[in-house]
Amino acid sequence: MKNFVLNLKESKARRETFFERYPTCLPPVEVWEAEPPERCETPAWWRGTPPFNSHRVNFLNVLRACEKADEIFMFWEDDCIFSESFEDRYNAFMREVPDDWECLNLCTLHMNSTIFPPRQISENVLRPVLGFNTNAMLFSPSGARKMRDQLEKPSWMCKHIVEQQLGYLYMNQEFKVYAPIRNFVGQAACYSELCERERCERWYNDFLYIDRNGDRTWQT
Repeated sequence: MKNFVLNLKESKARRETFFERYPTCLPPVEVWEAEPPERCETPAWWRGTPPFNSHRVNFLNVLRACEKADEIFMFWEDDCIFSESFEDRYNAFMREVPDDWECLNLCTLHMNSTIFPPRQISENVLRPVLGFNTNAMLFSPSGARKMRDQLEKPSWMCKHIVEQQLGYLYMNQEFKVYAPIRNFVGQAACYSELCERERCERWYNDFLYIDRNGDRTWQT
């Protein structure tokens, strides 16, 4: 398994803070140097902002590398924060993940969960339906290929934002993606280069899901 954190070379403070927070129970992590917006080619069909295009380019580069290496990738963005109980919850989640997994989203934003509720499949694992976010993931080569195919389509069904385009892939039952029933990775309060504004701390743990009894349950 390869393990990377995406970070702009100029963002030394965020890189150092990430390594200070990074749990010692996880494998050693290398820095994947992100391409800034001004160095990313913009396709003619792109209708998003330059920062969101650079997110697309950088994430595609990681996905292609995973396919080429033919091994699992663990992937972080440099604004990740980790819960105090991270080790126990991460280990419990990984023990229950089905063997067929292609993507694990450790910090899923379950969009429109009242309409598209994720489904609980075990004590600690959900199958997302419309899941967003890319800041903490594991993916296999087959999962990387499916995500790359989704992002290389010249016509997107949504705003030109990587997370939203991938969210539609989650709806495909042939894409084996899973998430924790309660996120143990969040996003720090910081300036977002993508949104170009300050963002508050976020854990995305407020959503509706279908529990193992078939009941609609709120996660808070």
